[in-house]
Amino acid sequence: MKIGILTFHRACNYGGALQCFALAKKLNTMGYNVEVVDYRSKAIEQSYQLINMRGLKSFLASILCLRKSMKKRKNFRSFSKSFVPTSNIIYYSASEISNQYDIYFIGSDQVWSKRINRGFDSVFWGQFKGKKATYAASMGTDHSYSNAEYAELKGYLKNFDFLSTREDSLRNEMAPLTDKQIQTVVDPTLLISRKDYENIAIKPQEENYVLYYQMEYHPQSKDFVANIAKQLDCKVITLMGPNEQYEGVEHIHKTIPEVNVQELVGYILNARCVVASSFHGTALPIAMRKDFYFLANYEVDRSENLLRRIGALDRMKESRETVKFSPVDYSVIEPCLNIFISESVEYIRNCINSETKCEN
Repeated sequence: MKIGILTFHRACNYGGALQCFALAKKLNTMGYNVEVVDYRSKAIEQSYQLINMRGLKSFLASILCLRKSMKKRKNFRSFSKSFVPTSNIIYYSASEISNQYDIYFIGSDQVWSKRINRGFDSVFWGQFKGKKATYAASMGTDHSYSNAEYAELKGYLKNFDFLSTREDSLRNEMAPLTDKQIQTVVDPTLLISRKDYENIAIKPQEENYVLYYQMEYHPQSKDFVANIAKQLDCKVITLMGPNEQYEGVEHIHKTIPEVNVQELVGYILNARCVVASSFHGTALPIAMRKDFYFLANYEVDRSENLLRRIGALDRMKESRETVKFSPVDYSVIEPCLNIFISESVEYIRNCINSETKCEN
């Protein structure tokens, strides 16, 4: 049994890298021969070009950031080479991918995002021959389609033998377009154990800190994080934010705009608490059984869906709230999370063991 994974494996972001690693790791642990299909999506490749040719302003900005961008890309490529089994063959189109594996898992991440893919990517919508299942496919925040586009999606869904999404909202949106059952499954980062993360982590030198894992700057968020740090009598380390945004803020110790994937895992594992404003910034501390808070600043749906499913909605807060710190009660969360994981693993097994195959 040879399994191929199709996802955003070359995206230079932490969530994308770790969800890809985790799904491959889980399938390997289950005893399967698995590799990530080295599909080079034109849209994704262009998104991470070192030199941006779309306008003079973008071009100059990319030149100024060239050294930083090169280091970032090198870090992600190095992680992938070391920890993610990837096909030796590079693919550029759906026709090249046909019938190369016994089954393809498409996902996770926002593989169905029209914005990211700049349209409907034929590979991620299964327009090639072979047994195909989606795993935790997501559209991100893309949920605005014309009637003609919905008709197009209805046709694409026929390409898949099995369907699963990461969010209940997407499952509900796609359900009227297909007669197949659609299952909501757990994000791949939650399929593997804390020990799996410990095995790849690089431990930071810093100790006794709250980690703020931010995707974009929100002025009120720094007060929320500083309040948690004050209660825990520790410093704050912020990830992916320029230093000047935190000048003069009590407890802010250090800003780390760039770390590699293994270092990020180390920072999460060794944090007293993680405060996040993104989906994977929330999922990863849960996978590692860390104390955390999710700040509902933007793109709330994905994280809210996960927290509701595992009975942890009390960890979702507004940035303006003044919160009395309390540790996560994993004795309450674990039963719900374990059921969610078991159902997701069973979905994977059913996809692999079933003789069902679309005629395409």
